[in-house]
Amino acid sequence: MTYAEWKAIKAIMGEDNQKIIRDFERSNPGLAALFEQKEQEERAKVQQIMKEPDRMERWRKMAAAFPTDEDWLRRRQREVM
Repeated sequence: MTYAEWKAIKAIMGEDNQKIIRDFERSNPGLAALFEQKEQEERAKVQQIMKEPDRMERWRKMAAAFPTDEDWLRRRQREVM
């Protein structure tokens, strides 16, 4: 299970999903701990962005400029290939 899959399953509340997560954590305790740590780091980053308005503004500018970047389509095509 990848981090993205783990995160997606964990986000959906349900008895089956909780069982999948528990089974995964029992069978792969090290990987589960790593995923949990990565999730906490992501939460900390988001909280830091929200606390620092300047950083949040820079992030918004970068996010707004990215799709209109001239080379974006070429870079994306290279990544896909």
